[in-house]
Amino acid sequence: MLLSPTPAPLAPARLTARVRGYIERHYAAPISLRDVARDLGYSPAHLTYVFRRETGSPVTASIIERRISAARDLLRRSTASVEDVCEHVGFRDLRYFTRQFARHVGLTPCRYRESVSGGTVPAVACASAMALFSDHAAPIAANPSSSDSS
Repeated sequence: MLLSPTPAPLAPARLTARVRGYIERHYAAPISLRDVARDLGYSPAHLTYVFRRETGSPVTASIIERRISAARDLLRRSTASVEDVCEHVGFRDLRYFTRQFARHVGLTPCRYRESVSGGTVPAVACASAMALFSDHAAPIAANPSSSDSS
């Protein structure tokens, strides 16, 4: 039986570019580090090591950043509900999406949409997303990089 040839190792910059290409093509699908590694023919550990060394961040962070970028674009250009935007860009949980969005952008998706639309987006587009947070503990900070020194 013939063994399938092992792919020649790629230079770190080339492998990083392939990872980014994979993320670009599949960010809206439920992908994980394991999926990226399997598709490119590397172990998750090796892929993580090379990608982090090249970019300073893990593969999973790049997936989230790409999804947030797409969400920002949709929130600017459309009147789709926050839930629809969440699902369209590959997040499966609205609460997680909202927290990640706020962590990266500094505003919840609804507040972001209001800030870029001048308040012209129908309130219904944010109503159910806002309801998720009305009865729960800690609100999301407007600027996650600032910290209180009390």
